[in-house]
Amino acid sequence: MTDHFALLGEARRPWLDPERVRDTFHRLGREQHPDAAGDGDGFARLNQAQAALGDPKARLRHLLELEYPEVRVAGPAVVPPALADLFAPVLTLLRDVDALLAKKAAASSSLARALLARQEFALREAAETLLARLDTLHADALGELRAFDAAWERGRPADAAARLLEFHGRFAYLSRWTEQLRERLFLLGM
Repeated sequence: MTDHFALLGEARRPWLDPERVRDTFHRLGREQHPDAAGDGDGFARLNQAQAALGDPKARLRHLLELEYPEVRVAGPAVVPPALADLFAPVLTLLRDVDALLAKKAAASSSLARALLARQEFALREAAETLLARLDTLHADALGELRAFDAAWERGRPADAAARLLEFHGRFAYLSRWTEQLRERLFLLGM
C-alpha cells in the first residue's frame, strides 16, 4: 500500500492543513507532470495522495489502514450519536424531494408544473437549511479533529483507533448527506 503521507512529505496524523497539502501537491506536481519531463505514474500517485489527504474522511481511512491494519475500516453500520437526530430529517427530505421530482416529470402541462412551485420552494428552503446545519456540524467535527490531533502529537491516546473510526464515521455521514442534498437541490433547479 502506498503511504500517501510519505509521498507528500507529511507526518501520519489525523489533521493536516488542506492548503499545505494542496500547495505541496502543486509543487511536486509541477516536477512530476508528464509535460515537464516527469513520470506519468508519479503524477498519478501524487494525485491519489492529494485526494486522500485533502479529504478528512479519506485521510482518516488511510491513517487507520496504515497505523491500525487490524482494524476493519468500513462504512459505519450505525449513524454516529452526534448525528443521530439528523438521520430521519435527512431521509424524509430526500424522499420528499424525490417524490416532487417524480411529480414534476409526470406533469403534462406548464400549469401542472406551476402548481408544484410552492412545494418545490419549501423543499428547497428545507434543503438549504439542512445543508447549513450539516456545514456547521462539519466545521465542528473539523475543530474536534484538530483538538484530537493535538493529543495525538503529545502521545497517541490509548483509544486512538476507536476515536479515528468515530471521526471517520461522522465525516462519512456528513459528506454523504451533503452530497445527496446538493444533488437534489441541483435537480430541483432543472
